[in-house]
Amino acid sequence: MKGWGRKIEVRDVAVAAVICALLGAVVSWLILAWVGDPTKTFGFGSLADWVAAAGTWAIGYGAWKYAREAHQLRLSEVRANEARALKTDARALLSIKSRFETVFNCADIFSKVERDSEGRVSASDLAACVSNVKPFLKRIAWSHEERSELDSSPLEQIGAIEVMIESLTEFGDMLLTDLMKSPKTMIDANSGKAAAVLNTAVDLRASAQRAMSAIDRSRDQLLMAAAALDNTEVHTPPPPPGP
Repeated sequence: MKGWGRKIEVRDVAVAAVICALLGAVVSWLILAWVGDPTKTFGFGSLADWVAAAGTWAIGYGAWKYAREAHQLRLSEVRANEARALKTDARALLSIKSRFETVFNCADIFSKVERDSEGRVSASDLAACVSNVKPFLKRIAWSHEERSELDSSPLEQIGAIEVMIESLTEFGDMLLTDLMKSPKTMIDANSGKAAAVLNTAVDLRASAQRAMSAIDRSRDQLLMAAAALDNTEVHTPPPPPGP
């Protein structure tokens, strides 16, 4: 544990040295004064009183030192646990984000379908896009536990994305059916089912992008909070006053 791996502090050494020096001087003087008359007392107390007081203070300082180390260890463990929890949440967000990335990449494929000067697209290219992305989009899902990890912004995007995925796949299926029956090699991208597919893909791409940006912000905040916990120093109370 980090708390138990600390070296002896200079302050502790200095305190111990001062205590030893003072006790040595006081006890030596009192012994010399006491030798002539063992029953002799002074206005500021007997030798036994001073020895008892010094012993009590030394025990108190030791107890404080032990409590201080235990307090540091407890705080270190609490901070480490909190930092680990924050990092776990950050990793969970990264996993959730990967599905938004899949949605984004699937929708982005449609933006690469070229249009001619009359706003038409290749029927075969559009059909290939629909056929390629459908298996990936149908597997996209977020569990209830994952949704609970999200802020309101990406959570709202999930609802919109699920609706758009359903619309895209339905329009895509109808478009594929029409293309199988049509001999056309070029189709109008601004009307009918082709327009529905392409426009839905544009909206789907934008929603996925917004969700990923929101997750990145949340993840950065979690990692910053974890780093702050890892770098926080423990503040302990001062030692008890001397005798």
